[in-house]
Amino acid sequence: MPPISTCEDMASHCTDVDAQLLRMVCGVTCGCVEPQANPLYKVRAQGCLKTCLNEQPIWVVDEPCEDVSADFEAWQSFWDMYPSAMAALFGATPEQIFNLGEVAQSMKEAGCNYLAEVTHEVLTDVRYCDGHPLLFSPLSLLCPRTCCTGSSIFCPSSCGA
Repeated sequence: MPPISTCEDMASHCTDVDAQLLRMVCGVTCGCVEPQANPLYKVRAQGCLKTCLNEQPIWVVDEPCEDVSADFEAWQSFWDMYPSAMAALFGATPEQIFNLGEVAQSMKEAGCNYLAEVTHEVLTDVRYCDGHPLLFSPLSLLCPRTCCTGSSIFCPSSCGA
């Protein structure tokens, strides 16, 4: 960071793979408290502070139980970045990188509904709706209608009704 930069000055770097310190210092600007921000890197392991992340359930509880549209900016940007982020963190064979790209493209086109078809992350077998503690927050924050079948702190209360 340049010596006199503000969080707003650095906002365009919040989704950089190596921006853990920026997300730690500028959590609000980087979307760590915003449930409908791009979920990539919105976890403690990637710099978001627990105090910021603990605000997400407060914002989510009264939201409607509706999925974002397939063209929602945070949904699109997450899937644009997903293949390279997964490959960078976990390593991947060329075939796995191809598969990550295929999943990402299908998710971008079909939206949240595709999470009912492809429920688990292809490299780590983590359920997309639950998020990955090393890389991304729960996709239930963007897709509560598809993901929220029971009670969860990352689901609006209207989903369980």
